Amino acid sequence: MVVLLLCGLPLFYHGFVNISTVSLLGHQYLASGKGRALGTVCATAVNPDGRESDKAEAKSDFRFSETDGQTLIWEITVRNGGEEPLVIEDLKLPLQMNTVYEADAKINYTERLVRHAYISGNASVLYWQKPDGTFPALVMLCGEGTGLVDCELDSSDRAPGWFGTYSVSIHEKESERNALYPNPKDTETRLDPGESRTFRFLFRWVESYADIRNIVYSAGRPDVISLPGMVVPQGMDCLLGVRVRSDYSLDFPEGVTGERLGVRNGYDVYSLSFEKTGRYLVAVDYAGGRAYLDYFATEGIEELLKIRAHHVASYQQYRGEAWYDGLISLWNMESERMIKPDYREGIFPYCTGGADDPGLCKASVIAAKNCHYPVKEEIAAVEYYMEHFLWGGLQRRDDEMPYPYGIYGSDYWYSNRKSPVGFGSGGHGGERMWRTFDYTHIIGLYRDMYRIARKFPGMTEYLDWRGYLLRAYHTATAFYEVLYSIFMKNGWAHHGYCDWAFKQGNFHEINIPWLIDDLEREGYPDEAAALRHYWEQKVMYMLEIHPYPFGSEMWFDSTAFESTHVIAEYGLTHALPEDLTFWDKNQNGPGEGGEIAFAPVSREKVWAFMEKQIRANLADRGCLEPTFYHMGSDVRQEGDCEYLLSYMSQLGGRSVLDYALNYAGRRDGAEEDPYPDETTSLWMRTGYASYLSSFMLINTGTDYPWYGGEINRGAAGWAFEPLRKGRTFFPNFHDVNNAPWPYDGEIDNGFIGAMRTSCSVYYRDDVFGFVFLGGHTEEIAPGKVRLVPADGLRQRFYFRGDFGLSLSAEGLRIESVEWDFEGGTIRVCLEAIPEEDAGRITVETRDCEIELVRADEGVFPSGADGIFTVETDRCAGKNSCRLELAVTQSED
Repeated sequence: MVVLLLCGLPLFYHGFVNISTVSLLGHQYLASGKGRALGTVCATAVNPDGRESDKAEAKSDFRFSETDGQTLIWEITVRNGGEEPLVIEDLKLPLQMNTVYEADAKINYTERLVRHAYISGNASVLYWQKPDGTFPALVMLCGEGTGLVDCELDSSDRAPGWFGTYSVSIHEKESERNALYPNPKDTETRLDPGESRTFRFLFRWVESYADIRNIVYSAGRPDVISLPGMVVPQGMDCLLGVRVRSDYSLDFPEGVTGERLGVRNGYDVYSLSFEKTGRYLVAVDYAGGRAYLDYFATEGIEELLKIRAHHVASYQQYRGEAWYDGLISLWNMESERMIKPDYREGIFPYCTGGADDPGLCKASVIAAKNCHYPVKEEIAAVEYYMEHFLWGGLQRRDDEMPYPYGIYGSDYWYSNRKSPVGFGSGGHGGERMWRTFDYTHIIGLYRDMYRIARKFPGMTEYLDWRGYLLRAYHTATAFYEVLYSIFMKNGWAHHGYCDWAFKQGNFHEINIPWLIDDLEREGYPDEAAALRHYWEQKVMYMLEIHPYPFGSEMWFDSTAFESTHVIAEYGLTHALPEDLTFWDKNQNGPGEGGEIAFAPVSREKVWAFMEKQIRANLADRGCLEPTFYHMGSDVRQEGDCEYLLSYMSQLGGRSVLDYALNYAGRRDGAEEDPYPDETTSLWMRTGYASYLSSFMLINTGTDYPWYGGEINRGAAGWAFEPLRKGRTFFPNFHDVNNAPWPYDGEIDNGFIGAMRTSCSVYYRDDVFGFVFLGGHTEEIAPGKVRLVPADGLRQRFYFRGDFGLSLSAEGLRIESVEWDFEGGTIRVCLEAIPEEDAGRITVETRDCEIELVRADEGVFPSGADGIFTVETDRCAGKNSCRLELAVTQSED
């Protein structure tokens, strides 16, 4: 390996700097304090007989384009300075942007960068932006005759906050050629003596995501948009929009059919269909080369949810004499075995003991699915877990003092319960009950079991619905009270009283405001009020005090984005208290308390919080890259080339989709949209793609590209490793190469979040026009369409066009929605759920009015506007029923 140091770009810095020699419009993102400086080229040159040569010379030049004066052109010239031919077969560029994170949220979100990269030959696009989602962003494109074939992360120089040197490859050895996107024209450079070749890269500052698309198009590269994303379940329409300045053609692989539908808003639009499940590369051949669009087609979501719950309940629970009787644990698709505390296969103990996110989500995903598709045996598995493993084991009983309902943290509840190190130890041993995420898992589990017991009488035996509801309430109370009673000492990353319940976002925290509503509805007003008091202290702290609410356990991660959005929603939909106080036990230092008297929070401030957190959420996920592992995926501090499609892809994706459906462009009192370039379509596309993204990790059996086999049908991967030489967290698995992790871990949290997100959406896209996300569209007459949902649950439907309309069903599923634009009517066909004996459909409107025109027998208004109840015994007799509504748009 020869390191060629290019001159002319002194960018080895830590932090933002102004560089007088190369000024990019007054902004400077090109900086790093670790690894090799930008301007270094790593190359391998060999003679014809294969001997490594040191005769390769290189120089670089930076200049602004004479055409626009704004594009910075980086030219890298490699010359053969020897007397015999050379082959430059390995040519890598370290791109050391400022991604060195610290234990300081302000620095991480305002003085560091997050990287997004699409590597596909000449069509490659990279951009860097601040993690808080603000612009400008720096975009890097390939010049004519230049392309990137791969990227890699050298972890040998990893350090706290730094995950290694990120490099892109112009060439790579044939023996190491990227298997993802074969591009034989870009594998090596052959140079005769004295001959040289120049490679060019273009840098531009942009002020919006739309600017990135427009720059890509202006440079002659393909700009593509895919709906509903790059993961496409069966039963869903898939549309592809392509615009290229030159002539181009699409090359569809076997199993993919593409039909051109015409031109819409400058894009050629195609309808794609996938013959079977699997990975498909659709190629765009254009004047500059070939770009690959990386799709993954999977089974329908309803089937995926069912096979996932079945696999966890059937193959991943231990019942026996060991201390962990009832544990529901991880599954290794490679060894086709359940992982247990006594059989860890190299997995860290915290993952296998059932007291951390990888284990806690297993019973929860079964319960969440059974709220919609109940199976007696699956519910029984959850109740066995609760009776034998959870209550009195992992979780303290109500009669255990102190800290009733406390939950023991990792590694094992058993060793913590039996530890000679007890209370007052600073969070160790028997006092290791301070991790907030453990509580939010169990709150959600109890609440889902309450829902199952309430909806499906006779399906539960361990507790009745009241028992589960009150367990949820007391666990939620412990979430605030137990944790805030534990003083953390040495040995932990934080000191003082554990205040994460009040001061950081915790996934599954969304259940707390819902639980408050449950308690009110079920006749527990005092309990609801007590829980609301704690929840609103959290809401007010985040809205009023916390300047950078995005972070969580790690220095930079995505874990909080479900919670921050729920807090913003709560602030916009509830009257916030005007005289609330909070005793902050760490206000003046660890254990040094002080009272905070919250000032009244204006609606404008809540809106500002909403927009602040949602833009950071969007910056933290793929929204432009046409690959199934980037589109919609969250990005952690490892960057966009490790640990993708994590559980936060779907948990945080709910926030993006909810923002698109209910808040984008609707800030009350605003004279103009604060982000006019970021259209509702961007939020809608990204939110729905996020919802679908991690479903590709559910193994569909013998046809699955990785770890196939019927025993693995319904198993799942923890995350996806996109690199050709990838790795996991664990020392025994370094070779997960461009594949899902073989074990499931935390991913079930994502599937739980997806069930909270599930919906279908008919909306007006700013490129495609009216499109249906989450189902199939049939044109049944001019101006009349039938929309058939396939989102998995089929209980929520949204229309977003010139006005808004939402349908939500309880005890029913939406079979189809027929929309007659000419007649101004919609017909909703409903399917009864056999296990439920009551049904209700609620219609909410925005800028329109509705009127019930006709309905089948058994469907009638309940007396409240937009609420229709269904006698499901009549409906079930014919399996479905219909109602027809007249829709009138409001004049204003």
